[in-house]
Amino acid sequence: MERPLTGEPLSVDLLNTVWVERGQDRDWLATVSGLRSWLRERELPAGRTDEHVRATLVHTRSVLRAVIDGLAGAEEQLNAVLARGLIVRALDHGQLRERVVLSDETWRLAWQAADDYLHLRSTGPASIRRCAQPPCVLFFYDPSGRRRWCSMAGCGNRAKARRHYAREKAVGSGPEPAA
Repeated sequence: MERPLTGEPLSVDLLNTVWVERGQDRDWLATVSGLRSWLRERELPAGRTDEHVRATLVHTRSVLRAVIDGLAGAEEQLNAVLARGLIVRALDHGQLRERVVLSDETWRLAWQAADDYLHLRSTGPASIRRCAQPPCVLFFYDPSGRRRWCSMAGCGNRAKARRHYAREKAVGSGPEPAA
C-alpha cells in the first residue's frame, strides 16, 4: 500500500495514516502489520508492536483530529494522552539531558505524537491544516499559513483545473456574440 503525503512531522504523519484512494477509505493503522509498515517507513524503532500499541496510536490520531476540528472535550483528551508521560531534565557533565518517563511504555509513540503536535502548534495555531480539496482528508504542516493543499501536484492541480473548467464553462454559456 502506498500512502500519499509522507515526510510530514510525526503528529501530522499520524493523522495521514488515513486517506482516500480512488474513492475508498484507507487506514494504515487498521492492522498491526500496517503499524509495523508505518514504523519502518518513518524509520522509528519497532519495539513493541502489538494491538495495544496500535490502539493507542489510533486513539491519539482521533484525538488530534478532534483537537484540530475544535470539538468539545478534545483538548482534555489530548491532555490525558500527554499526562501518560513526563519529561525529566537533568544536567549531565554540563549538558542538558532530557528523557521521557511514561506510566505505560505502550503509549510511547502516541505520547511522542501528542508532544510533537504541541511543538508544531507553538509555531502558530493554524500551522497544521487540512487540505482544502474535498474529498481529501490529509493534513499538512505549514508554519507560513499560505499553503492550501496537501500537494500542488495532486489536490492543488485538481482545484486549479476545476476553477479553469468552471471559468471556461461560464464564458462558453454567456450571451451569443452579435453578428
